[in-house]
Amino acid sequence: MVHKQTVIIIATALMAIAGESMAEPAIGTDAQSLYGAKCAVCHGDDGRGDGDAAYLLQPKPRDFRAGEFRIVSTKNQVPNEADLVRTITKGLPGTAMPPWPQLSNAQKQWLAKYILGLRRDEVVKEYVADGSTEAEAAQNADEELTPGEVVNVSHPGKRASRAEAKAAFVTLCARCHAEDGTGRDDPAWRTNEGYPTTSRNFKKGVFKGGRSDIELYRRIALGMPGTPMPSFDGIPQDQIWRMVDYIQSLSNPQLQEKSWITPAAIAVQQVTTTPTKVNDAVWNSVKASDVRLFELWSDPDAVHEVSVRAASDGKNLALLVSWPDPQMDALGRSTTAFSDRVALMMSTDAEPPLFTMG
Repeated sequence: MVHKQTVIIIATALMAIAGESMAEPAIGTDAQSLYGAKCAVCHGDDGRGDGDAAYLLQPKPRDFRAGEFRIVSTKNQVPNEADLVRTITKGLPGTAMPPWPQLSNAQKQWLAKYILGLRRDEVVKEYVADGSTEAEAAQNADEELTPGEVVNVSHPGKRASRAEAKAAFVTLCARCHAEDGTGRDDPAWRTNEGYPTTSRNFKKGVFKGGRSDIELYRRIALGMPGTPMPSFDGIPQDQIWRMVDYIQSLSNPQLQEKSWITPAAIAVQQVTTTPTKVNDAVWNSVKASDVRLFELWSDPDAVHEVSVRAASDGKNLALLVSWPDPQMDALGRSTTAFSDRVALMMSTDAEPPLFTMG
């Protein structure tokens, strides 16, 4: 049975709250300040994946200094700036990495350069520790971190038959992803950072890098650095395209579209008296808005969307939040297993902070 959870949240003295300043410190125009304001809380001040919020997240935030970026487009698996800009812009569905479409193109490029610079600094230190001079270390680092040729191929057009596509999938993918594509959970699987990991359940239709032809081709051909997902660059292109075709056939494209987190506008219905109870009749005339959520902790039973209704009498604001919940959790057991509840975070700033806990 799927339960429906519904809560009501009242924000009193709305007009007074709106007049208060809750601004963050001003963000500088340099990349380091921007990184500190937007990225450090998860990825850490030094980019080692150890930010204040890291303990709440699974998969864990990327250690930029280790350099094993999962979503890459180059043959040597060294990310270019475009790879990082794309991830910053769209986020990584199915993880706690949010999208940052509100940043300007210039800001995204600053962040990409800064993050790649953190990796370069680490590589230089490694070469120096091994006996290289600073100049030699810098030169070696630049050679090692030069992105390779971008894998940019087009689908041949004609889709393989389902039998052909499935045969390729079963031969090359089923050992890890299961013959039905629902994935496996092997306790021995670990990322290179030592964290447990599972293989993708393709039937859920949510892919970190997207489900387009070229994105799935790259994930198969290039693998996902730092994970048990290997590179299949030695496999003929027609075989990779058959795997792409079969993986795409296992889910509805709309599942991926819904997984891209985008800002949602919630219309506020003006009412005579702000409702204070879940079953107040006034809610029947208030339009609901669907708001997508992203996961802090990977959970097969996670709630990915809530329905929000908003009503105000001009002084107070009431929000009715409801969602289908396949599993009722009455008691929170740890920092990664919360009870059923809603946290709502508000800001009147033109550029509000990232709300990860509400």
